[in-house]
Formats: sequence, C-alpha cells, structure tokens
Amino acid sequence: MLTISLDRLVDLLEKAAEVDIPETAITQDGAGEETEMSAEALEEILADDPAYGDLVEAVERLTPEEADEVLALSLLARNDASAEQWQAMVEQARAVPEAETTDELLRMLLLTDELETALEQLGYFAEDAEEDEEAPAEEVSDEDERPEEDEDEK
Repeated sequence: MLTISLDRLVDLLEKAAEVDIPETAITQDGAGEETEMSAEALEEILADDPAYGDLVEAVERLTPEEADEVLALSLLARNDASAEQWQAMVEQARAVPEAETTDELLRMLLLTDELETALEQLGYFAEDAEEDEEAPAEEVSDEDERPEEDEDEK
C-alpha cells in the first residue's frame, strides 16, 4: 500500500505537533460548527514560528509521490473510505494541482488528525514507527498490509 516510510510520516506528525496553533485557527461558523482556517491565513499567523518553518521544510522535501500519498491518507480519512479504496484516493490526490499540494498538506497536518486516522484505517499505527526508531525505515509494499511485530512486542 504505502511506499512512504512510517518514520517519515511520524516525523511529519511530530513536527506538526511542535507548532503552537493559536485558538483562533479553529473558529466557529454561524451554526456553531468548527471551521478550519485557510492555509494562507494560518501561514500568516505562524510565519514567525520556527517549528512551523521546520514543518514547511519537511513538507517541501517530500517527493511528489510521497506528497500524493500523504494527501491520499488525508482524503481516505476525510471520505471515511476503506483500505480497498486506497488507489482511488491516490488518484484523487494526484489530481490536486501541484501549486495547492503543499498548502493542503500543511493545513491537514496542523488542523486535523486525518493522517493518524487514515493510518489506523489502513492497519498502521504511528507508534509502530516510534518503536522501531533504531531500525532502518522499511518501505511498505502492496503485498504488506501491516508491518510485522517483533516477537518481544507480543
């Protein structure tokens, strides 16, 4: 399924968690529902935050394929799609104009838990990568549904 390493995904999540998001980033609309701030407005507020700068750099270092997969994870969670719909989500992510991809990834990483939700839907957990931090990052292929656990962890 995923070709991006879990370590890379965990690194993005950790960098996003270090950003101090002001309460004004999530506001309420007239009906009392939470609405998310646009990426541009969020960037304006966080422009001087070094943790935000680190996150931006990490997102910009993603290859186009990795960016598409991270965005596809967001779409999977947002659409409450199943693992069987993964390839369709990747195709939707590829359809996002390249100029909008970075902004969408930053907004998703900072304002939602879509990445974590999607990893859980696919059978991956961010904790798996943290536990294997000393081991080299493994690429997950289509044949692998979930990284194998060590016997010690069972």
